[in-house]
Amino acid sequence: MRRVVLSVMAVLSFAPLVFGAGRFTPYTQSFLDKLNSTSTDQVASRDLLRSYSVETTADGEYRVDAFVEVENPLAIAQLEQLGAVCGVECGNLLTISVPLSRFEELVDIDGVATVDIAQPLRLLTDKVRNSSNTNVDALHKGTGLDQSYMGAGVIYGTIDTGIDFNHYAFKDADGNNRILYVYLPDNTTGTKVRGTVYDGYGNATLSGQFPGSEFSGSAISTLKSDYSYESHGTHTMSTGAGSYMGNAYYGMAPEADIVACGTSVPNNVKLVNAVSYIFQKADELGKPAVVNISLGV
Repeated sequence: MRRVVLSVMAVLSFAPLVFGAGRFTPYTQSFLDKLNSTSTDQVASRDLLRSYSVETTADGEYRVDAFVEVENPLAIAQLEQLGAVCGVECGNLLTISVPLSRFEELVDIDGVATVDIAQPLRLLTDKVRNSSNTNVDALHKGTGLDQSYMGAGVIYGTIDTGIDFNHYAFKDADGNNRILYVYLPDNTTGTKVRGTVYDGYGNATLSGQFPGSEFSGSAISTLKSDYSYESHGTHTMSTGAGSYMGNAYYGMAPEADIVACGTSVPNNVKLVNAVSYIFQKADELGKPAVVNISLGV
C-alpha cells in the first residue's frame, strides 16, 4: 500500500509533465493537468480520482480505464508490459485498464496514436418522468388536464423474466401488494388456468387450458422470483408501475393494478398466451389494460 500511495502522490506533486503532443484527448489532458496541479493532500487527491472514475483494486493499486487507438499491433505487447489489461479490440481501438502510476507512459509507446481516459456515466433513469419528451410528471400533476392520472383503475400487465413478486416497489401505501394476479407458465404448484390459449401460429385453441399456474391473494406472498438469476422483469415493471414511496423514485403508473407474467424461458408461444391471460383478467375486472413486453428476438 505504501508503494502505491507514494507513486500516486509523486504524480500529484511533480511539476507539469511533458506528454506526447496531441496523443492525449483534451478531456484526458484536462485530467492530467488537474492531477499535476492538485496538492499532495490525500483527501483532495481522492476526490479528483473519484470524479474521473479512477478505481482502487483490492491490493490498493489505483487503475484507470481508457480507450487507446493503436497504429501498430505490436503496441499491444508494450501496453501489457506497463501493466495494462486489454479488453475489447474493435479495429484499431482498444479498451484497457492500466495502473495510474504508468498512465502517462502510454503515449511513449511507438504505435499509440491516441489515449482517451474513461468518462464517468450517470444513472439517469430517474429523470425520465420529468423529461419534456415524456411529460409524465405533468400527467401525474394533472397540468392542463381535468385531473391527474397515476394509473388508477387500469391494469398494468407485464411479461418478462426475473420478477420479484414481493418487491417493495409493488406495494401500496398500506404495504399491500398491488399485484393482483401472477401467471407462471413454467410452474405447476399453483391454480390451473383455463381460457383462450394460442398455438405457435397465433390460432386460438378454444378448449384452452393455459400451461403452468396462476397465483392470487395471499398465495402471491409465497412467491419469490420466477428466475433467481435474472432481475430484468423487476426493473421494467418498476419503471412502468413502481409505487410511490415518498421519494422521487417511482414508476409511470404508480397506482395501477398489476398482472405479472414471469417465465425463465420466454418464447413467442408463452408470450401470446400471457397477453391473452392479462386481457382476460382485465375483462373479468372490468378494467382497461396495457401490456409491457420488454423482450425481443
